[in-house]
Amino acid sequence: YINEEEFNKASISLNISQLYELAEETTESIGLHSPDFNIIHSDNYYILSIKILEHLVILLTEDQVDVKDVFNTINNSVAPP
Repeated sequence: YINEEEFNKASISLNISQLYELAEETTESIGLHSPDFNIIHSDNYYILSIKILEHLVILLTEDQVDVKDVFNTINNSVAPP
């Protein structure tokens, strides 16, 4: 259950974006390749961060989301119609 009044999607997206950038810097500093894909799962949502073609796509989705919708969103973000 997500209480929309208490659930700040913009704040979560910003924090995940900053976490992604920190992970990228950390892995590069120790000689590993940058992460291209990350999934965080809770009881009622997923946060996916994906780096594709110099784009960083961050999705906050409900649990049991249709995977087709996820890929459509990613494709539209990277190459808008």
